[in-house]
Amino acid sequence: MPATSKAQFRFMEAIKHGGIKKKGLSPEKASEYVEGGKHAYDSLPAKASPAGKHFAKLRKCMGGKV
Repeated sequence: MPATSKAQFRFMEAIKHGGIKKKGLSPEKASEYVEGGKHAYDSLPAKASPAGKHFAKLRKCMGGKV
């Protein structure tokens, strides 16, 4: 599973190299997220798009209240 943003990529690299410990996420699992190295990193957005973007149609119907 590839990283979806540069921020997530950096976070997974830190876990992979042992700089950060995250319960339930092993360095081996984190390395799956960062496969592809620098080429993969350069093509990612700085941050992932917000989840609210997926609700644009609903937000429009409700007058922006969602």
